[in-house]
Amino acid sequence: MNRRLSLILILLSALAATWYNVGLLKKKAEYSVPAVAKVPTMEPAPLLGSAMPAKSDLASVELWNFNPGGALPNLKELFKPFYSLSRSGHFDSLQRSDRPQEQWEFQGVLVRGATYRALFYNTAAKRLRNVGSGEKLDEQLKVVAVAAAAVTLETKGEKKPIRYKLQIFNSNRDLYAKKRKMP
Repeated sequence: MNRRLSLILILLSALAATWYNVGLLKKKAEYSVPAVAKVPTMEPAPLLGSAMPAKSDLASVELWNFNPGGALPNLKELFKPFYSLSRSGHFDSLQRSDRPQEQWEFQGVLVRGATYRALFYNTAAKRLRNVGSGEKLDEQLKVVAVAAAAVTLETKGEKKPIRYKLQIFNSNRDLYAKKRKMP
């Protein structure tokens, strides 16, 4: 009997709550909705343009290399790979920006007859290259000159090629120097 009574009470409370909520919805529907305000009109934004600077030394067009109305360079020009010279340990090396794991380390100079040839080692590819003057080391690197203690490399395919000079480090020079007797 107790269960029936609790079931009846629950059903009656649910019915009363539903009836109350329906009554509230009807009262809300009776109120008049105010008219929507007029949507404001927006003026178009002014066009952006390049204004010529005032006549002064600091604001001259030539000083800032400003080309009004010029087009942006294409994406290949913006993201062109470049080389950077680094010195790790006893070796000078060149590292390409789009391949950071690879680097060409300058190991030394060989003499064949009267010509000098440079030895380069690529750490990632585990590749040793023996190049002379005028030969390519990489797709964009060309050997310009090989001397007894240095190599000059040049980037190829640019308007203004960049030159890199890599040298042999003589870190243990004292070990190979002639020993002098101390009095």
